Amino acid sequence: MKKTYKMDYQLQAGITVEVDDELMTEKELHEINNFWSNSKSRLRNAKGSVLHAVLKMLCRNVLYIQMTSDYNLCGVVAEFDWSDGCGVEGWPNMDGSEGIKIIEVEEFCFDSDSISVDEIAKTQN
Repeated sequence: MKKTYKMDYQLQAGITVEVDDELMTEKELHEINNFWSNSKSRLRNAKGSVLHAVLKMLCRNVLYIQMTSDYNLCGVVAEFDWSDGCGVEGWPNMDGSEGIKIIEVEEFCFDSDSISVDEIAKTQN
């Protein structure tokens, strides 16, 4: 069965994915989670849900890729495409072929009105 999940980072940016649990089983989810260090802690923080642990980690990675490379949805999905010479270590393709499909990436925008400027020291020449 396919289910859709939305993850938000402090309501500033987020992603939406579709997960097909016939392809992306608990076994595959544990494989992804266990690939990275601190897997037990991540699982504990997700209240035992390996799906939530993996989706939180995926959201962080996708937003990082989107922000540092200024990619749109197609660019982010292509970054995970192992057949195209790319691929992200520890992650499967994100086009749905392996059970997770990124269907939306909300761009993180910096608002200059939210940036503060504080003088911290004066120096003499």
